Amino acid sequence: MTTDPTPEQRKSESVLESVVWFASSNFFRQLLGVVTAFLRPKLLTPELFGLYSLFRVIAMGAQYLHLGARSAMRYLGPQYRSRGDEERFSRLSGTAFVTSVGLNAVAAIGMISTAQVWPDLREEAQIGLYIAAALIVITSIFDHFNSSLKAAQRFKSVGQYNFLFAAVLLLTSVALMLWLGFYGALLAQVVTVAVMIGVFATKGLLKIKPSFDVSVLHTAMSVGGPTMLFDAFLIAIRSVDRIVIADMLGLEQLGFYALSSMIVGYVLNIPGATREVMEGKLFEQLDTMDRATIAKSQVHLPVMRMAFIMTPFIGGAVIAIPFVIMLILPEYAPGIPAVQVLTAGSWFLAVSYPLRGALVAGKQQKGAIAVLALALATHTVLTIVLINAGWGITGAAVSASAAFVLILAGHYTLALRWAGVTTADTVRTVALVIGLYALMSATLLGVFAATPVLPQNPWALVTSQGVLFGLVVLALIPLALRYDLIPPALIKKISARLSRGRGSNP
Repeated sequence: MTTDPTPEQRKSESVLESVVWFASSNFFRQLLGVVTAFLRPKLLTPELFGLYSLFRVIAMGAQYLHLGARSAMRYLGPQYRSRGDEERFSRLSGTAFVTSVGLNAVAAIGMISTAQVWPDLREEAQIGLYIAAALIVITSIFDHFNSSLKAAQRFKSVGQYNFLFAAVLLLTSVALMLWLGFYGALLAQVVTVAVMIGVFATKGLLKIKPSFDVSVLHTAMSVGGPTMLFDAFLIAIRSVDRIVIADMLGLEQLGFYALSSMIVGYVLNIPGATREVMEGKLFEQLDTMDRATIAKSQVHLPVMRMAFIMTPFIGGAVIAIPFVIMLILPEYAPGIPAVQVLTAGSWFLAVSYPLRGALVAGKQQKGAIAVLALALATHTVLTIVLINAGWGITGAAVSASAAFVLILAGHYTLALRWAGVTTADTVRTVALVIGLYALMSATLLGVFAATPVLPQNPWALVTSQGVLFGLVVLALIPLALRYDLIPPALIKKISARLSRGRGSNP
């Protein structure tokens, strides 16, 4: 006899489904983004590609002109709705919309004015400023309603729209760049965002009451502003080493090192998606949880689960990196050691990701930003020291890894300050995190040492390395079950699939 799943089980399955959809859609967007990223420099001259990159930087910077109000929607939205306070959420959403679109409109007017009065501005730059002005305004509208979906915990829908966004951008980029070159590369961004806003309109997702309330904005900035700074510091930490490398070692070495950023971006899709989903769930349930529940469910368990989940992903990536680079981009072979070191070090950053929600809920944002500032300063100085010591780009990767360790240690400590230190749970969590990373590192070193180099058969080499590493990961399954490191909803789904499979056999 079977029983229907409980509401708690259905809720857990919904969380798992949200994470899977959101993570896979982010991966898909980045995968197609790689295709368009390779197409642009092939279809544009280096000079125009550089100009395009400059306008993309402007567009990315404009996404922060919401002053934290849009970030606050993701945190306060689920909390307000769990209390049935739809009117309060409506005022927050309306204020965030007016703030974001208004500030982007002011920036757009400034860009258009600059294009008109700048003496001797080349035609491509002038027209590019006009297009970029339109892009930042229309993107601010799209981003607002995308954030509204996240605030409503509709991550499956966000994932579906991510898939569509990536496909439309690829198609429009190819078509418009072949037709209009540089202008087409910029216009493809505008057309894609416009298409997505049209899709939102057909789905009835553009409902809003524009309003502006200074007190609401102040509250939103106090909650969402630190998150903006949080993200800005993380971007700086992941970028400062490239600036130092370009200055001290040159652009060729930077090119070798830049591959690591792309690979680490793929690896961080899982913790990034998990964080976005779980933060909303935390604020939705915050009023009903006691300290013990918060400490276990929002600090210890997410850290342990992420450490376990990322071990096979990070380890597998480190094993695959030499094979993939030699197969697709052999000219980047000198950067393989640095890419492997940085990928392995990103394990600590991934494990720290789930803690952001607890830091925001516990009002530990200032401390969290101080940790990030310290990590940035440490990373900058250590990168310079190691490069001067002759470590090259591998030294920069080591420095970044050290910064990631500092981030995890600092943010875990701050989260415990809010949730309450439970000695037994803390000791177990720290021991498991250190133990898993040590085991992963030792296994990778052993695998590389034990497998012979087979230049004539790279498939056999990477397969044998993967199998050896996989056997060690499989041996950890009992530990994962003992400490609830595998989400119960995932186990139930696998068991249900296996049961159906056995039931279908004669």
